[in-house]
Amino acid sequence: MRHHLRIKITGILLTAILLAGLLSACSLAKNSTNTSITVTETGAITENIIEDKTGDFTAEELSAYVKEKVAAYNKGNEKDPTVEMESCTVDNGSVQLTMKYASCDDYAAFNNVVCFQGTLKEAEDAGYDVMNITWYEQNGAKGDEEVISGRIKEWKVFIISEPISLKLPDKILYTSENVKITGRLTAVVETVMNPSGETPKTTTVSSLQGSSQTDTDSGTGTAVKPALTPHPLATVAEQNAYVMYK
Repeated sequence: MRHHLRIKITGILLTAILLAGLLSACSLAKNSTNTSITVTETGAITENIIEDKTGDFTAEELSAYVKEKVAAYNKGNEKDPTVEMESCTVDNGSVQLTMKYASCDDYAAFNNVVCFQGTLKEAEDAGYDVMNITWYEQNGAKGDEEVISGRIKEWKVFIISEPISLKLPDKILYTSENVKITGRLTAVVETVMNPSGETPKTTTVSSLQGSSQTDTDSGTGTAVKPALTPHPLATVAEQNAYVMYK
């Protein structure tokens, strides 16, 4: 499968299908544009996965597997689960799965990807180098660094490591270069390779590490998070995507 043919599908969905011997990873690399997440002001996430279906399996089979993994994640917290499967539909042409997450941390931990929401200052404190990013407006103009610096405790940022469609709770102001603004509240994360073809060392998150400990990049002296190892079947972008909003 060619490197750039990536799908947006959670590791759990793809794992379920592969474990059942129903699909191959490459056979799913057709269409990722219909999968999206909606983020609320509190950080709760609704994920709508829509993928082409190839193979012979039922909604009941897929639903049972996903529910098993959700139950394992919520173990010990069954009365107030933080991850839930809302619906699962399988027809002749597609697989549709809707998942609910209580927080960005739950989304990150369940899918083994980067996911963060907070003010620019909170992101900086968490180890994200948000003040050294080149920010862009929808028209391609660069953001005013002085203005952004003055709103570091006010304006918020959503960070994710997946090529996916996003809907945020308030007006999008600026994004990193690998994001396309498509509306007042919406954007699409696009995969962008480094010139070296290597994953940036800052493509990290602390939510799965359970610690705020940082390492030091010997080349720059900058404190960075240890690299996150994603689920082997999850799809992630080569760079984190940053979306700033009010």
